[in-house]
Amino acid sequence: MIIRSLNRSRMSAEYDMKLQSLLPSSDIPGIPFGSVFGSVPPGETSKRHTHQDGEVFIVLRGRAFVGLGDEEHEITVGDVCYLTPFRMHWIRNEADEPFDLVSLYREDPGTVVAELANQAPGRCWPSVPLSSARR
Repeated sequence: MIIRSLNRSRMSAEYDMKLQSLLPSSDIPGIPFGSVFGSVPPGETSKRHTHQDGEVFIVLRGRAFVGLGDEEHEITVGDVCYLTPFRMHWIRNEADEPFDLVSLYREDPGTVVAELANQAPGRCWPSVPLSSARR
């Protein structure tokens, strides 16, 4: 059994929000997913970004709008939201309390290979940033 605890003093600023890696997929050989705790302060919006992982957000506290591509939906405590890989996404917190979530992420090698095969000539891997909080 592996147990990791949230320590807000160890959170880093990434994507214009606070993140702490809880259990990176690299910590356990063969585990197909990792987890990150995230918090968006009141009145803030995370950076719009993409990455190669599919993500599941589990909302722990607050209420915010989550955007994916052309969509934006409000989510709140107890909601679960799936975000597909390689799609622009963000979190907008208009509330007066922090928006806290756990992100479970999974890189699907088949999806990564297909996406890279469909990229325009000259476009290369670094255009899809890797999150250092996850690794």
